[in-house]
Amino acid sequence: MSLSPGPGRIEAFAYLTDDQAPLYRTIMRAFVQSKDRFVFQLRLPDVLEAIRLSGICETPDPDQTDAALTRLCEWGNLQKHPDVRNVLTVEDFFAQHYAFRLTAQGEAAEKALVLFGTESDVAHVRENELHATALSDIRRLLEDLLQLSSQGDPDATEVHCNMLLLQARFQTVTATAQALIKRLESEVGSQSADGQRLLQHGERFVGELVLTVDAVGKTVHDLEPSSFERLIRAVARRSVHDSIEMKSQWDCFRRWFISDPGCPSHAELVRERARPLITAGLNAVARANDRRIHRIDRASDFRVLARWFAQAESDADAHRLWRSVFGLFPRGTSLSMIERSTTTRCTMFRQIRAGWMPRRCGFQSVFVTTATARRRAC
Repeated sequence: MSLSPGPGRIEAFAYLTDDQAPLYRTIMRAFVQSKDRFVFQLRLPDVLEAIRLSGICETPDPDQTDAALTRLCEWGNLQKHPDVRNVLTVEDFFAQHYAFRLTAQGEAAEKALVLFGTESDVAHVRENELHATALSDIRRLLEDLLQLSSQGDPDATEVHCNMLLLQARFQTVTATAQALIKRLESEVGSQSADGQRLLQHGERFVGELVLTVDAVGKTVHDLEPSSFERLIRAVARRSVHDSIEMKSQWDCFRRWFISDPGCPSHAELVRERARPLITAGLNAVARANDRRIHRIDRASDFRVLARWFAQAESDADAHRLWRSVFGLFPRGTSLSMIERSTTTRCTMFRQIRAGWMPRRCGFQSVFVTTATARRRAC
């Protein structure tokens, strides 16, 4: 059972939730592919052949396919008109054969679906390859525009190409900044190798962003207003539409990098958001490393101490070990004896923390590692 489009629902995407969604997708892809071959309308036999070649059905049903085409016309993805190309008789004329054409709405829906699939495929790669090359490209393109503005008659084609490249790299910077903040928020406490690489990428990106903001500010100061207007007029002589689009893109680019009174730029917001997240991540890594270096394992300490007692050569050695470890002294013990015992106890526990232990409680010079003692105990 198909779902009828409700309020606020875009009818061009209605076929995605229908029971026959695979058939509808195949038909729409057939029309998009035919347009790429400069074939703009298909008849029912053409659509049946496309379905067969797609592999979803070896012998597609003509009635079912015709109903699907009609439904796509109702949703606005296709439009039909009488097909009179093969009309030879009056009977052929009244048979009402139709040809179908992809509408602008249907083409936009298919492009959106293709873009969605492509973005899903490259999202992981994009997030794992956060780089600052787009920022350095922006600085170089700004230098080129500044040189062109100093010419008396700048080349309109070169100016327009530089602006197109600038817009493309600007979009990459925007996407990279969003991906960076998103990953920093979700992985700020991660001590994995990916998390540490992310912090390194974040530091490098913020550093490049600071350099780019300075370069953009200097270029805008040198370009505006008369020099940039010279570039606009040069492009307008070639195409008025391109010049209007160029002016709009430049305004958006300028607002992203340069702050206005009471309105911080997007670049400033990225820095303000990224720096505390990077600092928190670095602090988390430092704390984790500190815990690994100075790890306290009381259960392991007591196991080592138990082995020391088991290896004691005599009861006197065991009692001396007991007093040294726990600071137990009989009444009348001199202060110098307590100090010597305390020094011995601190030395022993430093050895435990460092992973070393004496073979005998008599404090011989032969040492073995705690790991070796554990293997012996097993």
